[in-house]
Amino acid sequence: DVNAAGVAYVAHFRTKAIASPLLTDWTAVKRDPRHNTARADGFLAGRLHDGYSVYDVPPTGLDWRNSPLSCCTRFPILGPLRWAIHHTQDPKYVRFVVDHILGYMRAYPIEDFVGQSTRTGWTSHTVVAKPWYWCMIPERLTELSETVSLIRPARGITDDELLAILHRMYQETGYLRTEIKPWVDRRHNGGCAMIEAMAQSCAILGDFPAAREWLDYDAQLAAQYIDQAFYPDGMCVELTVAYSMAVSAVAQRLAYALREQEAIRARRSKVEALVTCMVALSDPTGWLPSFGDLYAGKVASGVFPPVLDWLDAPWARTVIRGGDGPQPPCTVWPQPSQE
Repeated sequence: DVNAAGVAYVAHFRTKAIASPLLTDWTAVKRDPRHNTARADGFLAGRLHDGYSVYDVPPTGLDWRNSPLSCCTRFPILGPLRWAIHHTQDPKYVRFVVDHILGYMRAYPIEDFVGQSTRTGWTSHTVVAKPWYWCMIPERLTELSETVSLIRPARGITDDELLAILHRMYQETGYLRTEIKPWVDRRHNGGCAMIEAMAQSCAILGDFPAAREWLDYDAQLAAQYIDQAFYPDGMCVELTVAYSMAVSAVAQRLAYALREQEAIRARRSKVEALVTCMVALSDPTGWLPSFGDLYAGKVASGVFPPVLDWLDAPWARTVIRGGDGPQPPCTVWPQPSQE
């Protein structure tokens, strides 16, 4: 009885424990009754943005294929909506999020992905990118994973809706499994985003055997990326410091989340090099140099704090937090005569 199985699984899924360093632990986030919902309310009023363009949605609804929002297929609006859901518990935000996701699914049935490559699908910043394009699919799976983790117990999403969204996540993760390797081989930062998105999706879909196989494969790709996308000293091959900080932080987060996998345990010293590089690049005020085409930030943005316990690197925590504590080895360089 497929229908009965679906009902039983959704009942289980709504209450099961989902714990991953790659996903927000909403139970640990204190609700703020004064949370500013202005951005989320703007979305509900029909004023959407995708990071590049702003668009007033007509009464007929969002046109997922012909609106001027090039990046709408990676769900950039879901973040502010999640915070509104969490802090207010108002079902109107859940309903909007669910309708937004289902609208995308109707506009792009999974059959559209057949025969498509993640290398294709981009036209311009005023034309909707295809959902299989490399810059869309990983962020969409990340946004779906974070959102489903939050809204799954809500009464505002029906069993059928939740099951349909989970099924679509399963299908898109399976598609990504067939496309991810070339991006990792290229040492592309999109490959890093894909590895993270697959791991997050697998955390949601962990009840299914295929997801466990995908996660094992994902750990191998994460190990490959850590090996090949970073120089021996821990610097990312993406030399624009702002981007390399972000990629390094994601790689550290992945390593921590997958640290029980043998492939990752074997890269522990390389992961420590990633952290050391970020610390060594920082100046006494904690800022990294803005080399490249985007300004950099503070060292804290380039280090994933939980990984420091795994690495036994308390000196990095001293740099991030300030104050007294163990000092990093890279602040004490030998004199030329001592080399």
